[in-house]
Amino acid sequence: MADVKQLIYIVDDEPLQAEILKDHLVKVHKCEIKVFATGEECLKFLEKDKPSIVFLDYNLDSQVRDAMNGVELLKVIKAKLPKTECVMLSGQNKIEVANQAMQHGAFEYISKGDDALQKAEKTVFNLNLLMRQSWDSPTSPERAELVFANRNKEFGAYVIRKGYNKTTAQALLISLAVFTLLISGPVIMNFLNPGLLGSMEFFRNEFATPIDKFGEQDQKEHLRKLLYPFILRRTKEQVAKDLPEKTETILFCEMEKEQRKIYEAYRNSYRDKIMGTIDQQGIDKSQLTILQGLMKLRQICDSPAILNEEDKYPNHSIKLDELSREIEENIGEHKALIFSQFLGMLALIKAKLKEHHIPFEYFDGSTSPTDREKAIQNFQNNDECRVFLISLKAGGVGLNLTAADYVYIVDPWWNPAVEQQAIDRTHRIGQTKNIFAYRMICIDTIEDKILQLQERKKTLAKELIADDSSFVKALTKADVEYLFS
Repeated sequence: MADVKQLIYIVDDEPLQAEILKDHLVKVHKCEIKVFATGEECLKFLEKDKPSIVFLDYNLDSQVRDAMNGVELLKVIKAKLPKTECVMLSGQNKIEVANQAMQHGAFEYISKGDDALQKAEKTVFNLNLLMRQSWDSPTSPERAELVFANRNKEFGAYVIRKGYNKTTAQALLISLAVFTLLISGPVIMNFLNPGLLGSMEFFRNEFATPIDKFGEQDQKEHLRKLLYPFILRRTKEQVAKDLPEKTETILFCEMEKEQRKIYEAYRNSYRDKIMGTIDQQGIDKSQLTILQGLMKLRQICDSPAILNEEDKYPNHSIKLDELSREIEENIGEHKALIFSQFLGMLALIKAKLKEHHIPFEYFDGSTSPTDREKAIQNFQNNDECRVFLISLKAGGVGLNLTAADYVYIVDPWWNPAVEQQAIDRTHRIGQTKNIFAYRMICIDTIEDKILQLQERKKTLAKELIADDSSFVKALTKADVEYLFS
């Protein structure tokens, strides 16, 4: 029987920060990770799962307004499961917050920064020693086979029933797999077809850097030939030819003086901090710091008012002005979907719609399935409801909203595939109208530069079949210098 993996919870309202920590812990400790955006969501599964360790952010209200904070969640967890160890991993670098967390039973308090991942890794190691638990990797071929099969229970059970050996199972799995290349490709291919793409370092030196940075066509063609036998790509355009036309446009916005002033102050501050960290510790150990800087600048592009800072800024937002103009011009004859990553920005848009007496629906990650379905049905069937406000991550998949023919992506996501999924909520079978999609980008900002990097990597990805799955992890030092320039 395969070993049961250690279960660790991560509760963090910033999905990319949670993803980076998850990937690091899984790689180092071979554990199972569950991620939650709020404490309330975590508590639904806590007593059933009984995780051994829970990592808690302090502020947990960026996606769900008035959500409990990390210390409040810590109290509940320790009351329900006293043996579960809690680790505060927070951007709140304040002694009083740390003291509060430790008083209520936190095992450790880690400030999000340059060495946060390494500290988290060490903390898990220390806790495992204390709990006398061992999560070693397989030590025998037989055990390795079971672990391989257990990576996917249904597929593993099928393999065992059929009596396939590992090589045959890998070949079958390759034929079914859909995966990304430039980031996760080497890792996944090492699992599916060991040695095909070499080590991560070899792949980076042999393919990623020459192709991405220098545009070397020979290496691109070599990589394409290596992958060709294993990947079959089919686009929507190929399989759904009867869909109406879709037009995607960049809606460029020029910041006004006050918004620009705040943006440049934050950009200059983070640029000096990040480049110093990269020089001292390397790009891999600087991801959290880079991410924090990128998120702050992206929030300012929406509005400085949504920054989660002690000093609150006024609502200087060129995007809100442009969006208001667009809605007033278009919703008389059209319905619109409006997506944003930031709940604070959705709240500002919501207030603007109410000010202009425009009926709308709304949901984010905290909306119950019942209320979500009611909102969808009202938008689809009620001609008076002209606008649907949706959290990008909560509404990017699993929705059919063909009543809309205009889509606005207020703030760009790291991975353009996520934006495309959001746009395609209305570009689906059953749609009879042409679709107009707009991405709102502030000129000469982090958004403008992200767009250019995305386009470069997207073009490369199309030529090689796959797409980037994680923007931040793909950044080089040169990319970071460019983004914060």
